[in-house]
Amino acid sequence: MKLLTLLKDEQVGEIKVRNETDTHFKDEMSNKLPVGAKIFSPKKKHGPILLVEVEDKILKYYALIEPK
Repeated sequence: MKLLTLLKDEQVGEIKVRNETDTHFKDEMSNKLPVGAKIFSPKKKHGPILLVEVEDKILKYYALIEPK
């Protein structure tokens, strides 16, 4: 099995609000990630994957794409 290696490209966002009590989310909100977590696109696109930097660790997340 070949592992997918992802590298950070440009920063596309940052978590600014932690929402633990509501299901109505807006941009820059999270119910799991801490405030200040930085969100990056990967250098090579592999579907709707984003990279999140938290406490010097890189986490992989599937992007939730919603219609406007």
